[in-house]
Amino acid sequence: MNTRYSDQENRYLLLDNRNVPLAHVAAEGSMEGRLLTVKLLDNEAEGVLAHEIYRLLSIKKDQPPIQCQFVSQKNGRVVLEKISVLAPELRKDLRVPLHRKSLLYFPTEKGFGRYEIEFVDISCGGMAFYGPKGIRQTDGLEAALPLNFTPLIVKCQLLNERELRSEKSLYAAKFLDLCNDEEKAIREAVFSLQLEGRARSKQI
Repeated sequence: MNTRYSDQENRYLLLDNRNVPLAHVAAEGSMEGRLLTVKLLDNEAEGVLAHEIYRLLSIKKDQPPIQCQFVSQKNGRVVLEKISVLAPELRKDLRVPLHRKSLLYFPTEKGFGRYEIEFVDISCGGMAFYGPKGIRQTDGLEAALPLNFTPLIVKCQLLNERELRSEKSLYAAKFLDLCNDEEKAIREAVFSLQLEGRARSKQI
């Protein structure tokens, strides 16, 4: 996970109007007024500032997403005009690819069993993954989220299963009963994964 930035609480993810991640930015001054000033933290003004409408997604869960219009930029500082406050669901709907193998734990009479799974994507609210067909448990499931060196174990609930031609199915699940530290870890991971994906696509 990216820990380069000292002021984590003022950090935002800058998106275009299609929710494509562009850069990490830091707020400079109040974000309550009509004009907002942010500082680019990735030193990549080229391409990032090729749009007119942007969205700002705070790393803090109690800050709603903001839709803005570009005004000006100088020396890596960008001035945006606030257009509207967006629905908080944007944060949970913002999904990023995550192609890593992990485990899904389920309760048994003797403790816990486990399924081997492969992540497809993750958001602040849930995940999609490949797993063996026929997972039927609805209660007590726990997923090991491979976000860092030590997996984060969280409770989850299956939403649906789509059987594939192979021996696997594609599942969607939502996270349950996340504590503040778990929510923050997932948010920061989603932020970092968004920009890692953008950096890889630029290298292809």
